[in-house]
Amino acid sequence: MFPVLKRALALCNLVCGLASGFCILLVGLILFVEVVLRYAGHPTQWIPETSVYLFCGAMLCGAAYTLQQGSHVRVELLIMHLPLRVRIWLDVATALGGAAFCALVTVHAWEHLADVLLTGETTPTAMRVPLWITDLPLFVGFVLLTLQFLAIALTLAAQSRVFHASGAKSATDTSVTPGTSGANGAGGGMTGTSGGSAA
Repeated sequence: MFPVLKRALALCNLVCGLASGFCILLVGLILFVEVVLRYAGHPTQWIPETSVYLFCGAMLCGAAYTLQQGSHVRVELLIMHLPLRVRIWLDVATALGGAAFCALVTVHAWEHLADVLLTGETTPTAMRVPLWITDLPLFVGFVLLTLQFLAIALTLAAQSRVFHASGAKSATDTSVTPGTSGANGAGGGMTGTSGGSAA
């Protein structure tokens, strides 16, 4: 069951990641139009506001995909010298802590989203955008982050049990990191070999 759920989560992350990239592209295009219009003496009100909404939505919706790919920056100056099994369980603890924090944000985001859906509030700007549109990416993004952190923790915990059962790795083995043993590609963005790591 877990592999099926993990694949479904990866698909959701991919869709949101693609949508995030499209939003960034769209922001670049409309800001270019705004620059041209301002130079011609005809600035708009909707482009600056829309670009802010699109950019924030892109960052929130793309966060889980970035985590899945292991592209968030992490500092490993100390933990890189620890035994492999210790590093894995530190990553598990970090992932569980991240999941707890994101779950807390998700609950509050849902409460606020439900409130603005009920009241029909809009932004205090000329566009009068319904607040549920601007708040929805926060809820969706943190739901996916919570699930992705949990997927990472479960994957790394299972990986640690495999290492323990096989006895193939010594406690001081530093030649292999969790990221090269299957956790990164399977929703394990907490490993130390990701492209966005900072050693």
